[in-house]
Amino acid sequence: MAGIVHDAVTLAPLPAPGVRPYDLVHVHVADPRIRWTLANFTVHRLEGVTAVSLLDLVAMAKEDLQLEAAGGPAMTAT
Repeated sequence: MAGIVHDAVTLAPLPAPGVRPYDLVHVHVADPRIRWTLANFTVHRLEGVTAVSLLDLVAMAKEDLQLEAAGGPAMTAT
């Protein structure tokens, strides 16, 4: 992902390592800084995804919690 990384405490944008202070920083999805990175790309098209309503997401989360509480495997995205 590319964007501007922000300080976790002050929420201020951090300077990029490049010449310009607000250049985009490429942050890997496993990098802990990703939580504090404001992405700077626009998604124009999604392919191979299924639309899910908020109510469906809540129901899936409840089912997942019930499975975990019963000692079963949690649902995984495929």
